Parts: sequence; C-alpha cells; structure tokens
Amino acid sequence: MISLNHIYADKTAPLGSGAFGIVFKGLLDGDPVAIKTLQPNAEKSYLKALLSELKIMIHLGKHQNIVEVLGAHTKQLRRGDGFF
Repeated sequence: MISLNHIYADKTAPLGSGAFGIVFKGLLDGDPVAIKTLQPNAEKSYLKALLSELKIMIHLGKHQNIVEVLGAHTKQLRRGDGFF
C-alpha cells in the first residue's frame, strides 16, 4: 500500500479520462508517475472493474509494453479517494 504522505497528484493536469475515472500526473517520492483515480460517485460495477484491472496488472508484473503498477491506495476507494 502507498502512504498518502509519499504521493502528490496534480489535479490541475489530467493526462486522460475514461469510464472508471481520471488519470493525473503526479509524483511518488519525487519520481513522476501516472495516478489513476475512480470517478466520485462511480457505479459499483466501475469499482469492480477497476479492482479487476488492478489485479490483472499486478499479476502481469513487469513487461516492456505495459506500464508497471507501483502500488495502490484502496482504503477509501468506494468514496472515490482511491488510486493506483
């Protein structure tokens, strides 16, 4: 799990958006990262799909053609406060 003290999300600089939520530019311990968030008030099916995507990404691990998942903060994901 990633501590919120180690991450900064620049919510003024979205990189893109989709059905689940918005991807923001951010920093993790000073290193640039992309932060995928869940839309506030997202349907339960979107939450399940996002968690399924996270599970698949973790299972795949490192691959030259796939962005590596460094971690996830899911404690308050139902409220739209989670990310990976």
